[in-house]
Amino acid sequence: MVLGSRFRNRGPIRERGVRGPSEKHGSVVIKDSYEQLRKIGQGGQGKLWIVKRKSDRKILVRKEQKRFSMHGDIPCEMHIFENVLTAHPRIIEFDHANYVRANGSLVLYFEHCQGGDLSEYTPGGGASGVSEDFIWQCFVQLADALAFLHYGSNRFAKNPSTPPPPGWQRIVHRDIKPANVFLRHKLTSRNPIPEIVLGDFGLATLEAETYGGGTDEWVGPEIPLMTKENDVWGVGAIIHALAHGKGPVSWPPKDWPRGKDAEDMWYNNPKARIPKQLPAAYSTALNRNMMDCLVMDPKTRINSLQLVKNLGAERQRARR
Repeated sequence: MVLGSRFRNRGPIRERGVRGPSEKHGSVVIKDSYEQLRKIGQGGQGKLWIVKRKSDRKILVRKEQKRFSMHGDIPCEMHIFENVLTAHPRIIEFDHANYVRANGSLVLYFEHCQGGDLSEYTPGGGASGVSEDFIWQCFVQLADALAFLHYGSNRFAKNPSTPPPPGWQRIVHRDIKPANVFLRHKLTSRNPIPEIVLGDFGLATLEAETYGGGTDEWVGPEIPLMTKENDVWGVGAIIHALAHGKGPVSWPPKDWPRGKDAEDMWYNNPKARIPKQLPAAYSTALNRNMMDCLVMDPKTRINSLQLVKNLGAERQRARR
């Protein structure tokens, strides 16, 4: 059986639960409906393709997965986008999904972000040279995304509610890192300001169902515990990497054993987390707000809602 998604008037796509012309039992590649343009990624969780929908020529990203967590009888990522999240300008736009129970295959379609991702701005190994204005823009937008996931706070809504709205189900992303933050548009000299969205919810869970996960170099010292506080650490780690060229995790000591297992052991060590103050070229305000996200104790770390308020106040002061 194929489960199609509830796609909220996002364009002409196949009806719920109906297989396309060339979608055989157990298959999730719908060749007659999409033109496959190129593969853009492959990892432990699946493959990513840029595709063009033939009906309206819309360019999308197709995410094919074989490994994923479940919420009841449907994949958790599919459940979050279909039944929990509503539209938000800082969350990647979801188009639709198909889940084939027969072989456990999941395919999700998302907007195509032409500007790549933030990993291109965090080369590693030294200062990245990213401007302070660029970093502030990323910081504010990421905080908006987290406050929405964690508290339902949406300052872009026509009638913003005092969070959390009744019945809001908190979402923990669990994999905040530069590679999962996308730029909607390519940056140009005329348009140097990034418009970013948070994507890749493959490890996301509802807060009540949260367990270990994430990417070692970007999670907080409380690992393996993965909560909304760890999402905040992830945002701070991204800001750290944009300024320093590297996240707030030190390299293994020279006398540390070599090999992938030993490296993983180091990155799983809370003592490896050593946030560095920003270089003098950056403002004390940016440094202070970043360090608020990188407090070692998650109980005293700033939450995403307060972070949005603090960053908003900082930007207002900067405009005076």
